[in-house]
Amino acid sequence: NLGVMAGAFFEQTVDGGLTWEKVFLPPPPDHDWSTELSRCQTISPTFTTAQSALLIVNCRLYGEDFDPDKEWSLTYIYTTTDRGQSWQHKKLNSPIYQFKFLNNQEGFALGNEIFKTDDGGMSWVAVKQVTWEGQFSFVDTDHGWAVARSGDALALVVTKDGGKTWQIITPTVK
Repeated sequence: NLGVMAGAFFEQTVDGGLTWEKVFLPPPPDHDWSTELSRCQTISPTFTTAQSALLIVNCRLYGEDFDPDKEWSLTYIYTTTDRGQSWQHKKLNSPIYQFKFLNNQEGFALGNEIFKTDDGGMSWVAVKQVTWEGQFSFVDTDHGWAVARSGDALALVVTKDGGKTWQIITPTVK
């Protein structure tokens, strides 16, 4: 969307992709999309069951100068458990860009802050704030890796405590 129309939406199909329709998400109580225009993006739709899904909504208030490197003003995780008939949201204090779910209950919301859920995304707990961007992968709730980028520097990092701490993996050739 990014300011083209009021609100946040996604597009859905029910006929295998032949036609698509916009579905507008209900505005959160602290941000009325019909009167306060915003630049919002919906990203990372993630289905945890046939009925349950999550998606990220990152918004900038309309009066802000558009700068692609600027942090988002508002970040929400929207969840549904009834195939999108109703949506609940949770406001986060930091932008996120991806979900990694291990099963239909346990998962991570990832950005410069790492959040964890154990109830399918209905509640989130902040785990760690990092100073780098990452491509994340988790094999269970404790063990994960990320390709971390800070400016032009890259590193492979590992966690063994669910993202609370990260160590650089130094490669060795034998």
